[in-house]
Amino acid sequence: MVEGDITGLDYDEISECIKATTKFDFVHVHKKKDKSFGHIHFESWEESSRFYYSMKDKHFYYDGDKERGPIRFYGVTYYNYTQKVVYKMDTETANTGTSTSVIEISNHNDINEYERSKKRKITENMRKSPKISESPVSVLYGLYEDNHTFNIVLHTPGIRNKVDLLVSSVSNKLIIIEGNFSEKSVPRKSIKNFLPIGPFKAEVKLPSGVKTISVKIEIEYGVSTVTLEKNTYNMDKIGEKNDEEVLTWVAQSKCKKIEEYIELEDKLIGPSNITKPGKLPIRINKPETRVPAVFYFLTVFLMKWAGLAAKKIIEEYIECHVKAEIEIERMEYNKKMAATEFDELKWKYDALSTAFDKFKENSADSSLTNGLIITDLEGRIRNLEADVTAKENIIRNLQADVTVKKQIILEKSEQTNMLWEKIRDWKLKWKSLIDDSRKDYLEEYYAEKSRDITFYDIPVYWSDEEIFNSINTTVGLIECMRTKRCHKYKTVKATLRLTKKYEEIYKKGGVNIILNRKNRTYYVRMFDSRWAYAEIKNTFRWQVCKRLEEDNQQDDCAVIRYFAKTYGATFGKIIRVSGTRHIILYFSTEDKLMKAVMDSIKIYKVGLELLIKKENDFIDDTGELKEFNKTAKWRNTTTSRSHGLRMEREQYEGTPECFASSSRRH
Repeated sequence: MVEGDITGLDYDEISECIKATTKFDFVHVHKKKDKSFGHIHFESWEESSRFYYSMKDKHFYYDGDKERGPIRFYGVTYYNYTQKVVYKMDTETANTGTSTSVIEISNHNDINEYERSKKRKITENMRKSPKISESPVSVLYGLYEDNHTFNIVLHTPGIRNKVDLLVSSVSNKLIIIEGNFSEKSVPRKSIKNFLPIGPFKAEVKLPSGVKTISVKIEIEYGVSTVTLEKNTYNMDKIGEKNDEEVLTWVAQSKCKKIEEYIELEDKLIGPSNITKPGKLPIRINKPETRVPAVFYFLTVFLMKWAGLAAKKIIEEYIECHVKAEIEIERMEYNKKMAATEFDELKWKYDALSTAFDKFKENSADSSLTNGLIITDLEGRIRNLEADVTAKENIIRNLQADVTVKKQIILEKSEQTNMLWEKIRDWKLKWKSLIDDSRKDYLEEYYAEKSRDITFYDIPVYWSDEEIFNSINTTVGLIECMRTKRCHKYKTVKATLRLTKKYEEIYKKGGVNIILNRKNRTYYVRMFDSRWAYAEIKNTFRWQVCKRLEEDNQQDDCAVIRYFAKTYGATFGKIIRVSGTRHIILYFSTEDKLMKAVMDSIKIYKVGLELLIKKENDFIDDTGELKEFNKTAKWRNTTTSRSHGLRMEREQYEGTPECFASSSRRH
């Protein structure tokens, strides 16, 4: 680890400076620009050991600028542990100064609450001393994830125990997995041997950060699985609500229209999982329970408002809980750094003590000189002992702080659980408001379960209230409804419980719905909202059209009933082009369509018979059926195929109420 006054330098700048100063080769330096420390990565343990023992007692300045302060090198700790890595050199290397060191990594601490892997120990393969230029074998891996964890799967033949793998991190998004492939001893002559031998390494880049305190390793049949827990904390700030607006709203008695409640609920509360804005779970028009509507709306609004306040309290408790966890992690890091400094001071203290003892034995003849040196050494030892004592006190204080924070977290968790219990009680109380008589009424006249139904061909001049009342009275009990406008028609998607009559029609595949408005009957289509646009288009692709004679004075419904019954159509509708009425009939099969066309030829004159209408054909202003010209350019075509397809899709999916453009789709 490199540390010093290097804040503001990125990894490229500090890498060039270290290479130019130390003359050592390494892979790269991982450092964030706003940090004052970084980690140096080497190709092998041997190179990292040589670097450590060569540079641990030295320092240098960035570009010779002494005002920035010195830059020093330190040892590192294991990933997810407080135990420091101990670099050791054998006796031959220590005496000769050669680079044949063997790096041994000491054992880790015990398992923690996140089931981290047990003690690990990795040493370089003693059967062969790798060259400095030799790089670890790069192994393939698979990366998987679920809602809470990342799983890294590697093929590691020969690895049987968790202690044979080392997991380290460059950052919370870059994980390095290292180990050693051992050589299997076979007492025979080797002809070919392509088995991997020696150190291996896998660098895994994660799509998001992970917690640095959660690692789990599993090894089975030569396959190693490393599990890392995601860092899922993302606390959004809670917006403040304007309480004065609620008081003003109640004081001014804005209780006359449902739209006012819906607008205020959407603005102050937002979507609710209990009821829709402006909706009541019970009927308010029964004679025996009739009360002013304002009390119902005000009661529901205040219940939602109280729920929102409780939600805000819970989120504040959760935010405090998460902040406490972050503070504990920060104190753990400070504790780790203090322990590292303590080890450094202790090592220096031991070295000075040893030198002091040897010096006293070999300097009996130079009493005066020895006395001065001994006094200096004793002063340094006393200073080091004071530093060690201070660091021990810091560690004890940090441990006490961690204990206090854990107790606070436990208390906050208990309060949160109590709030959730109250919310569950409120939900049960709300569900009990529906009485038994209401349930009996629903079971007698309506289907058992609700369905999502889309209604097609509703005239655009119908208001939403008229649509709601007509469907609710005729088809079924609406729970939720929304409308979209498309030029001539409205598309309505509703969640409702169909009447038993329409439930039977729906199950048999029927599509016809009869709606009434101002003593007039309208025919519309219904189908499952889960149908894709292609399914709807395929179902209604067999079409014919006919221009009605001007002397035909029957109303639209009578004309539709006559033609549908005469020619066996599944559905029909009337359109008007330049004041002339035209009827469009839909058939379930091509055979029925052709039979209807042949029958009409026998009855009507030329030009008045049923004409086959393709999907994108249109009726022009003169009343003639026109076919789309594919060779014409879009700018010069009155109605193009893409235009027709777009308008049909808008009729299915719907467009905003404010959208309206000219179209000839029928």
